[in-house]
Amino acid sequence: MSGGSHGIDALDDYLLPVLCVLGNLTMRKAPFQVVRTQPTSTYVNFRATVEEQDLSLARRRHNIFLEWALGHNDVQKVFDMLNARVSSLSCYLCVGTLVDPDTEECNILAYIRKQSFAVLPDLTIDGHAPSCYYPNSGQPQQKVASAITAFASVIGTAAGNIIVHKPANKDEPSFHQVLHACNSLSKLDLAMVKGQIKAKAKKDLLEFDMQFLRVLPTIMEIRQITDAAAGSLLFNAYDPPFKICPLDKFINMNQIGTRLKEVVMTDEAFSLKDLFRRSSILQNYSVILLGATTTTGFGKTQLTLRLAVEWVKAYCEFYGNPKDTALVYMSSTIDPAKSVSFRPGMAWILDEFHPYDSQQLVHMSETMLKVLLTPQMGGTLRGRSDDVKMVPGVARLISANSASPQAWCGAASAWSEPIRRKSICYNIEQPLCSEAWRVQAADETATENAGFDNIFSRNTADLQ
Repeated sequence: MSGGSHGIDALDDYLLPVLCVLGNLTMRKAPFQVVRTQPTSTYVNFRATVEEQDLSLARRRHNIFLEWALGHNDVQKVFDMLNARVSSLSCYLCVGTLVDPDTEECNILAYIRKQSFAVLPDLTIDGHAPSCYYPNSGQPQQKVASAITAFASVIGTAAGNIIVHKPANKDEPSFHQVLHACNSLSKLDLAMVKGQIKAKAKKDLLEFDMQFLRVLPTIMEIRQITDAAAGSLLFNAYDPPFKICPLDKFINMNQIGTRLKEVVMTDEAFSLKDLFRRSSILQNYSVILLGATTTTGFGKTQLTLRLAVEWVKAYCEFYGNPKDTALVYMSSTIDPAKSVSFRPGMAWILDEFHPYDSQQLVHMSETMLKVLLTPQMGGTLRGRSDDVKMVPGVARLISANSASPQAWCGAASAWSEPIRRKSICYNIEQPLCSEAWRVQAADETATENAGFDNIFSRNTADLQ
């Protein structure tokens, strides 16, 4: 399937939004229309790449092929009808004509790429229900890529809102294939690959080795841009990039949080002060600081920052680790953490994090929440395109404005017994940072702004 929206295929190949990478194919979102007088292969070749299935089972499939014996070749009509019916399901379509080799009648063949597991609506057109096909079972991405390639080779006139590109050189993967393959690798993994390539003699280098070294700087640049856009930050606990409230300026530290004890199923209480005195708390449980919207500015984020910094430094000193390993990661959602290589003794702060926020979290369930809230265990968290890999020994600290734990969970999960056992939840009702510190911080900011304003005013003195 080909086509474009800018009129220059090469420009489209660079700029059109990438939906996914399937095998050696890059799938992009774009309107297109193609006319070919003669398909390049036969319908029999396409049928060899797919298996016929019941359309009612399509909910659990992302890639679906449909065929209608309509007896006409009005692909634009069929595309418009399908697009209207699936527009609310985040589906992408390609509709094309083909000639049935047995009847020599013109049929309509369509490819649907679903982004979710939503149920498809009725797809009967002009009184005809479609036959449904899925890519053959086996290695999923290779089978899907083969089916899409065969589909594209048998359709004539086509219309759709998705295009699929093959690499220009079949022996060299595209940039998006390399980027997709590297998404699951940490920065340490990438550095290890780079080192092993550079250790080779020049005569032993593969084509991929040279391509990898060429695109690696760009991959790292994309990661930095993506992480910055997501509001994430990785910093050293001994040298935080911003001011954090000192320990002696915290107040109301006797506020109580609870977790559900195993077996006896009764609440166990912890004061905020306990968190700074017993290292085992962050080793075994996540800490969640909640408060109604009226508690904005009470210092929940400041407390999580100070707690993370002090715990990470103590871990580093106790185990004799170098200071450059004392790292704190801060984000407001899960997805950017896929580029972080977590190690025991790190802390992850999730600031203003809500499990129910579907705009931030593509995948969230009670099972995922249990993995997130269990610092003494490893596991994976599903991100937008790749998993976040967790290791045991990473402290988890969460802050958010929510009136209750169940309101914080939302529809993503119940505030269930397993989650209550894995976390200590505080309902903050009193300020955590002293008035003296807040005034001092405000004065320092005002002083900095005054100097900034002087320079700003001087440089813009010609403004009329």
